[in-house]
Amino acid sequence: MALRTLISLAFGAMLVFPVGASAQQAVAEQAKKAAEAAEAEAKKNSWHVAIAVVSGEGNLIYLGRVGAPSSDSDDVATRSATSAAAGFRRAQEALAVHPQARPSLALSASSDAGMPLFADGKMIGAIGCSGATVPQNLVACRVGAVAIR
Repeated sequence: MALRTLISLAFGAMLVFPVGASAQQAVAEQAKKAAEAAEAEAKKNSWHVAIAVVSGEGNLIYLGRVGAPSSDSDDVATRSATSAAAGFRRAQEALAVHPQARPSLALSASSDAGMPLFADGKMIGAIGCSGATVPQNLVACRVGAVAIR
């Protein structure tokens, strides 16, 4: 991963997380680990994808590219991650109001190619991928998400 990307990741985490420095660093490290795993999967399969990681609030903390995805892939990956984070929050709110409701993770917390990221049982953000086919994008996201569980 390029030094510029690492610096951007660390700086972005400092801007968007209003918690202590050690908690910020832990989240930034988890985001980096998820993104690197997704990137490795895309490289292994020769997929051209943009990979975005957002905080639990939907703020961008990482954006990377593998190969040469289309020009709008960065925006789509970011929107997919943001949508996944927002979907999970909405599902949690619905569950708090209606405890008998059991929204499925697939329906409530994912977008076309985005899914929430969990560490230590808490949602810390979401990852989104764009540029390859939707199933390929989802595989890359899933690999990233599983890498930090």
